[in-house]
Amino acid sequence: ELFGIGTSRHGETSVWEVRLVSVVVLAIVTALAIFVNDLTFVLSFGGATLSSCIIYIFPPIMFRALVLNCTCMLTMVKSIEIKFAMGMMYLGIILGTCGATISIIQTFG
Repeated sequence: ELFGIGTSRHGETSVWEVRLVSVVVLAIVTALAIFVNDLTFVLSFGGATLSSCIIYIFPPIMFRALVLNCTCMLTMVKSIEIKFAMGMMYLGIILGTCGATISIIQTFG
């Protein structure tokens, strides 16, 4: 349900959309595996992107979804916490992009 992938207009899960996204991701990973011969690049690029996702991006998204879908009232403090969490997510995107760029420059530049 992240970014609306896999949900139809009626809120039902669309299996073909999930399968299409899965096939596209696997095709990209397979193409990279065919054309990239240096394992250190794969490890550094994967470490830069995936670790920033796990540390900085996924937790704020889950926290925001938890607070917004909670039956309790949205207070000013929770609103500030959501804004702080989203700021941390944007910082994680910047740091992950920097790490991925550095691994690309070190390998190919």
